[in-house]
Order: sequence, then C-alpha cells, then structure tokens
Amino acid sequence: MDNAPSHIVADLELTNITVQVLPPNTTSKVQPIDAGIIAAFKRHYRRLHLQNALDRDERGETNLYKVDQLTAMRWSLASWSEISSATIANCFRHTGLMDGPALPTGGGENEAGTVGQQAQQEAAAAAVEEQRVEQDLVSALERLPLRNPMSIASLLNPSEEEETAHAELTDAEIIKLVKDPYGEEEGAADAEEEVEKHPKAEKLASLSLSIALLDLSQKSHRVAHRTLRQVQADLRSASTTQATLDSWLK
Repeated sequence: MDNAPSHIVADLELTNITVQVLPPNTTSKVQPIDAGIIAAFKRHYRRLHLQNALDRDERGETNLYKVDQLTAMRWSLASWSEISSATIANCFRHTGLMDGPALPTGGGENEAGTVGQQAQQEAAAAAVEEQRVEQDLVSALERLPLRNPMSIASLLNPSEEEETAHAELTDAEIIKLVKDPYGEEEGAADAEEEVEKHPKAEKLASLSLSIALLDLSQKSHRVAHRTLRQVQADLRSASTTQATLDSWLK
C-alpha cells in the first residue's frame, strides 16, 4: 500500500499477511488506479456534471451545479461503465506491471498476432474516446457563463467538492411527454411544419427534458443518453440554419 497518513502499519501484527509500504512519491508510477483510471472516471463524471449545468443555464436557473445524491450515484455508475477495458489495461501497462497485451496460452502464432492486433485497436479506440470526452469538457467550460474558467486539470482535481439537488419534472410535464413525445396531436403535417419553425432554444429545452427522464443506472438509457447529448452538442454549435431532429438520426 502507499504511504498515506491513514495507512498506519507500525504496530500492526498480522499472522498470514505481509504488508509492504511503497516508497514516497511512487503511487502514480506503480498503482494503476492512480496511473489514469481515477482520472478517466473523473473526466466522464465531470462531463455529465457540466452537461447538466448547461441544461440548467439554458432553462434560466441560477444554481447551475446543484445535483442531488441519487443523481450523483447514477452519474458515478454511468461514468464507471463508460471506462473501457482497454483504458484500464493501458493504465496497467503505464505502471510497468504489463509489458503488452495479454496473449492466450496454448494458441499458435496466428492467434497471438490476432489478439495483439485487436488489443492495439481497442487501445487506440479508447484513446480517441478519452480525447473526445476531454473535448466535450473544454466545449462545456467555454459555453458556461464562467468569469474565470478553470483548466481541465483543476476541474478534475478540485480543492473541494460542492454539495449539490437535481431539478425534477412536474407530474404534468412527465404526462405530457409520455402522451405526446413528438407533438403529433394536431396531425403529422402540422407537426413536421412546427419542427421546422421551432426555435433552437425550445429544441434544446425539449432535449433537456428528455435527458432528464433517463435513468443512467440502466445500460439502454446510457446509450440513449450518449445519442441525445450528441444531438444537443451539434445543435448548440450549429449555425443559424435550422435543421430537423430527424437529420441526426439518419
């Protein structure tokens, strides 16, 4: 274990376990959790947090960073689920505990080569995904009304964490979304025309309400969440030319 002040082993007497304390300032070099896994988790969690803050800002709320404990727990579950096995393996390699991709025992050279190539492809895909998450963080920080926006490093390692309550939909809003999610009460033709004329702010508000209904503890909801967030990001950065939501689904 590392030499954290809470790890007191001086008077510890164990019969079947030997405790080895790591030298000072080596935690990030020999522990995979500190070699990037925690940072990856924080990136995914902070992205959810800032996306939620943007939703609040667009609704005209003042306490943008407020979030309740249940929502934070769901974000934590979703964030951990987003960390790929390739990212975790890369963190192990960074410590030197692994020299390369794990190869199957008893297999031939072709099988070993195939597994090695697959591991490299997964590692590259994981690196691209982590870069995309960081880009989302930068974009969110730029769009939020911050007087002195902090760096990504400071965001992922704040000096203190804020206590935060997530805005809830009213019963009437939930019933309306369930009964008429696409606004088709007045006919398909009228609805299509209305979508074309819908202001960007109202589109973003509708997306925000839909996202708020998702339960990120469920895998299928996390897939829908990623799609809706991408639509939302595209809409925020779109030019003045209006586009329909259907264009993102093609």
